[in-house]
Amino acid sequence: MKDCFMAITLAVWVYVLIPVGVALLLSWIADKREERRFAKLLEEERARVTANEIARTETAPE
Repeated sequence: MKDCFMAITLAVWVYVLIPVGVALLLSWIADKREERRFAKLLEEERARVTANEIARTETAPE
């Protein structure tokens, strides 16, 4: 009886819990990469806007 229980437990781990855990981990990693990419885009846009404002004030007539 104990061997049957162990076999069922192993099957549940192998076929259900481990793949679900891997899928969740990969999803979390993808979300973190997306957040970093978005933060980088925002930083680049902020730097571009700042550079444009500096250029505009330098070329503005006084």
